[in-house]
Amino acid sequence: MVRTAQDIALVCAILAFACSVCATVALRARTSSTITPKSHRTFVRSVHVAALLLGVVTAIIQSVVLMMRMIYVAVDLMNGYPFRGARDYGFGSAGLLSIGCLFAACAITFLSTGDRRLGTCQLWSAAMMAAWASLLAPVLRSTPTGGYQRTGSTLVLLAALAVLLALAVKITGSVQRRRGRITPAGSGDSAAVARPWPGLSLSAAVISLVVILLVCYHLTVPIAVGPGGFRLTVLIATASAALAAFASFVLLSREWSAHVAAAAMGLTSLALCGLATMAVPSRPVTLAEHYPLVFNAMIVGFAVATGSWTCLASAWERQLEGDQVRTTTGRLIPHAKRFALYSAALALIVGAVMAIWPRLPAIAATDDTHGRVAAGLSANLFLLLVMLWCSRRLHKLTFHILTVLTVLSTGGFLLARIRPFTPGFG
Repeated sequence: MVRTAQDIALVCAILAFACSVCATVALRARTSSTITPKSHRTFVRSVHVAALLLGVVTAIIQSVVLMMRMIYVAVDLMNGYPFRGARDYGFGSAGLLSIGCLFAACAITFLSTGDRRLGTCQLWSAAMMAAWASLLAPVLRSTPTGGYQRTGSTLVLLAALAVLLALAVKITGSVQRRRGRITPAGSGDSAAVARPWPGLSLSAAVISLVVILLVCYHLTVPIAVGPGGFRLTVLIATASAALAAFASFVLLSREWSAHVAAAAMGLTSLALCGLATMAVPSRPVTLAEHYPLVFNAMIVGFAVATGSWTCLASAWERQLEGDQVRTTTGRLIPHAKRFALYSAALALIVGAVMAIWPRLPAIAATDDTHGRVAAGLSANLFLLLVMLWCSRRLHKLTFHILTVLTVLSTGGFLLARIRPFTPGFG
């Protein structure tokens, strides 16, 4: 049954590609005197509909298979060992051929008709190919000691999606400039095309969301990749987040989308967090000793993101007046304030986890050396300083509450490390 589904997907993809080629040839030969214009349009339209229906069949089958693969990958990563049962659901290298035919069919039809909806279809076909190719390799491999360790499959997927998003934004922008149809968002030209690429903004937001999830995973659970080890993983994750954020902001400059704005700011915050995490020294012997260092860096990174969004929101409010609020920059102001709050909340959550880390039942590390306590206290005090500054700038009750909670978290951090040295402990 599984093999039959893959055969159907491949046959439909090849037929869709063939129909696209036939329609393109028919469009090139429309000046033939033996074919009436009406019959020619009917033939081309019928072939395009056939290609669309065949392509949909392939896309549905391969999307289901790819989703199953992603679920199994997530289960394996959570368990820490590969599933030992049978998994015959049709995921293999042959699937790349059908998706490749689907991508080629969209490309040929787009070049012949100029229908920009097919550009979005190409983006999703390319995203499916990138995910399929990245997940062909196993996500876990055995070690000489009999255990399992993670491979770089998900890291490759992260980088591939970020690069693909950047290429899509670059190519679509180049096409718009070449055809003279690009209009900056918020320019007030109501006659301009509001969405020159249907579905592109929503697609970019969805891909950015996947990138955000992968970046979060690789920052919190890093893997050692080659001689670069932990820092190389963080570098790739940070660069991917920064590239995807830059592409999202470029897309926002052409057409406004609240979803893309949120994704761009979330990616930027994670990129700042990743930059701070890159300063963490080489991994200690155990993860229990390593994670407090990562927590310190994340607190600093999210605190910087909180201050940056607050500063930008305040500066934009001072600069923009009247109708300028409807520009892209004006629309970003509430999003900047919102993500200042989100970044502050994330920093507080990380600080709370770091505070109780030595007291968790499964953690044997005390994390009470002078260097560790000084570093943790410095990160918490820096977060508190940023919270106080943001509270004064934004005048929001939520920031005042977060400031009080930061004081409590800092006190808990010191109490958890001082208590073992108090009389009568234990």
